[in-house]
Amino acid sequence: MEKNSDNLLARIRFSADSMLPRMKKCIDKYKTPVSLRYPAIEMSTGIMIASDGHILSAHKLSDYVFTPSDGAFMGDIIMLPVDVLAMKGSIEVTLHSDSYESVVTVVDEKGSSFELCQEKPYPKWRTVFPGTTGYAVSVDYKAWDAALKDIIPNLTSSVYPVTISLREKSDTLSLQWANYDTDSSGLKNVNASEVPFEVCVSLNAKYLRSVMAFRPTSMRFIDSSRSVLFYNDETICLLMPLLLDGLCSRCRVDNRYCERFDLTSWIGADLGDILVDNRNLSLAEKLREALLKMKKAA
Repeated sequence: MEKNSDNLLARIRFSADSMLPRMKKCIDKYKTPVSLRYPAIEMSTGIMIASDGHILSAHKLSDYVFTPSDGAFMGDIIMLPVDVLAMKGSIEVTLHSDSYESVVTVVDEKGSSFELCQEKPYPKWRTVFPGTTGYAVSVDYKAWDAALKDIIPNLTSSVYPVTISLREKSDTLSLQWANYDTDSSGLKNVNASEVPFEVCVSLNAKYLRSVMAFRPTSMRFIDSSRSVLFYNDETICLLMPLLLDGLCSRCRVDNRYCERFDLTSWIGADLGDILVDNRNLSLAEKLREALLKMKKAA
């Protein structure tokens, strides 16, 4: 504990790494609720979160140190200025109380400094994490990104649909696209791990390519109406499927193959109970509901 002085609530230190700039892909400065316009830190675990309502990314910060002030009372998640994602080297974050608000200040090793008032609470990101995380399919993010780079220019729809399909006991995964405006279609094949069932899920190709920037090595698929989990040892991304007239609705993981992704082990901290919402809501809707629950409980 650090002695509380000058209304200091907490001090955080971590090192910038190559993933921080990529988190800008999950920020939308025009998004509502306002909290989704900024990255945030879960202070007890050192996880940085960013979401624009389409993609949610959670990243383990490097060299993370959290020092709360003695006797300070605060929530566990604080928002940061977006400028932190462009900072280099060692970064220091301080949280101070200022009248009825808390103020976060971020400073890098060159002395660049930015502030953000904590006007609203950040939704508890773990409430949108799927309770059952399906079956792991290997991801070659470089091959997927190259395929998506070729596919996207062929699409004109605002949702940029691409369907990921993998036949039972096959080790070849297809990224299929169709442009209904031009009556054209095609596919790109990439290698994948063999699975004992069929996989078929439609995703937004542009958002999926943004997910590939986080270098996932695995995809956890549950069914074509639940969020898809992409992850590696340091970063998790959630992406909601596109529901295109019931396309691929037949695809789901048989319970005997379902595997639970242990979020507590991945983070390396005791998180307590994880609240689960299995309804078919977008990430934005789930985060908004989490925020409303926090307001009611306040």
